[in-house]
Amino acid sequence: MSGEPLRSRSVGLGPAFDLLANYEPGGFFFERRGLGLSGMGVASAPGAGGAGVALGDAAAVAAKMFREITFETPGAPPPVAMGAFPFAGGSGSLVIPSRSVVRTTPGETLQVDAWREGSGPAARHRERWVGRAVPHEAFAEMQLRPDPEPDAYATAVAEATRRIRGGELRKIVLARSLIVDAERELDPKQLLWRLRAVDPDCFAFAVPTAAGRTLVGATPELLVAKRGREVTAVPLAGSSPRFGDPKEDRASADRLFASAKEREEHAVVVEAVSQTLSLFCEDLRHPREPELLGTANVWHLSTPFR
Repeated sequence: MSGEPLRSRSVGLGPAFDLLANYEPGGFFFERRGLGLSGMGVASAPGAGGAGVALGDAAAVAAKMFREITFETPGAPPPVAMGAFPFAGGSGSLVIPSRSVVRTTPGETLQVDAWREGSGPAARHRERWVGRAVPHEAFAEMQLRPDPEPDAYATAVAEATRRIRGGELRKIVLARSLIVDAERELDPKQLLWRLRAVDPDCFAFAVPTAAGRTLVGATPELLVAKRGREVTAVPLAGSSPRFGDPKEDRASADRLFASAKEREEHAVVVEAVSQTLSLFCEDLRHPREPELLGTANVWHLSTPFR
């Protein structure tokens, strides 16, 4: 971190301000149903020379970053530390953006600026943005490639089934990707706008990666949230497709809820979350039965923890 003191100020914005208007590639974005945050620029970041932060150290590092802040208006909300960490170990990123737009309560939108003393807050002109882009032709078949290929994936499924039946493992999650050769630059902001429009109940997000790229996505599942002393988590496991016909859609949901296989897979996740959170929580509660959660195209089994 720089030796110069970090200063911060907050100003109110209109309640209908679009958080996506503050986002540009290279920044952070996280939103569900209009609530979330968007951050641009870097006012403070730990380490030097590209050194990252271990996930286990993130809370302590963030606390140190916040302790050095001087607020222009006493009692004003502080900036938000934003970052991205890999699942499989390694270090991640953690920054206090130079400009954040935050809305955690409907009707309350704040712009939070942070800067090093002597430099002043970053001036940034927001261009009018309407979420439109020039149309392109649809992707051709030759531009889409599954990874792994179908035969290799079928082999992996057969092996996973064998190991589960043999008692070696209880659950395996096999991931599949669809690689797209776009033949053009993809606009992260446009992707966010489309993902958000498809299903506003999902958490749409964008984060920069160490390789200088941008990870964009949308998920119905929030790993964990903490406000004050209360922690919540809503793990999802077990799914079935949704349909436009109401009867067919209801039948798909009922089959999912009654499926012994899907209920067993969900139970594995519930047990893991319970064991993990119980190490940190004095009182942990969740319903005995899972609940049905519907997204735009998939039914899920969910269990809310509090």
